[in-house]
Amino acid sequence: MEYEIIGEKRVVNGKNYYCPGNSDNGYCYKNEQAFKENPNEVCYIPENAFDDGDVKVIEGCEFVCVPDDDTFTRRDLEKECEGYIADDGKPLDVEILFSELDWPYPSTLINEYDWVGQIIIE
Repeated sequence: MEYEIIGEKRVVNGKNYYCPGNSDNGYCYKNEQAFKENPNEVCYIPENAFDDGDVKVIEGCEFVCVPDDDTFTRRDLEKECEGYIADDGKPLDVEILFSELDWPYPSTLINEYDWVGQIIIE
């Protein structure tokens, strides 16, 4: 199976560093394989999170060690979905949330859905 991966991850001296990649609306780190196969591995980092970390230039790309509270695993995204109901009356699906993420924080995207009426807060 082929997975979509935006950006790149490197481990340097035991620390995870991420290089963001271009998405349709900005940039982010997004790893579909991590999302589907390892719920505790970082699968998404939003654009603005890259401003806060320790930077290393590796092969011409700025890799950033992003603070943990700005990285998201599948389990983190599942928690973000809790308490939200989609307009079909079912709980917000983490697969749908992940598929829509392309630069914002997950909570920002959920709030945008609420604003356009696609998600209703219980």
